[in-house]
This record gives sequence, C-alpha cells and structure tokens, in this order.
Amino acid sequence: MKYQDTNAAAWHNLASALGTMKMYKEALAADEAAIQRDPAFAEAYIGAALSAGKLGLRDQAFASAQRGLTVARTTQVRPAPPPAPALILR
Repeated sequence: MKYQDTNAAAWHNLASALGTMKMYKEALAADEAAIQRDPAFAEAYIGAALSAGKLGLRDQAFASAQRGLTVARTTQVRPAPPPAPALILR
C-alpha cells in the first residue's frame, strides 16, 4: 500500500467527497492540505471557500474564494489531471 500524501489533487478529491457527506470541517481541512501541497491549485481554494461557508466562517470563505480567483487568473491553464487519484494506492 502506498500513501499519496503529497498529491494535492488527491486531497482535494477527498475534500469533495467529505463535502458531499456534509462533513464540512473535515472537507475544509483536506482542501487546506491540498493548498499546502500546491498553492497554485485554484480548485482547492474554492473548495475551502465552500466548506468554510457551510461552517459559517464567512470571512474565511470570502478570503479563500478571493485567493482562488486570484490564483486562477494568474496561473497558466494546466492540462486536466488524470482521473481522481486516491490518497491510498494498493
């Protein structure tokens, strides 16, 4: 088994799954982990904004959304990532 701790997309995918299950605190933490691993990953900022908003953290939600938009505008368009990487590979 191999743990994909450095993969920002895997962390964001985890955050998306947790958000779908209404586990917003955990989703926020997972998107923050994605941002730490890749500060140019705009989708993670937007995910963090959505989770923070659901938790009633309006200032944090707004700041994350603003940062995500800034990153998206200033970062070169990347090719689509491979299909949903997982944090744990077998």
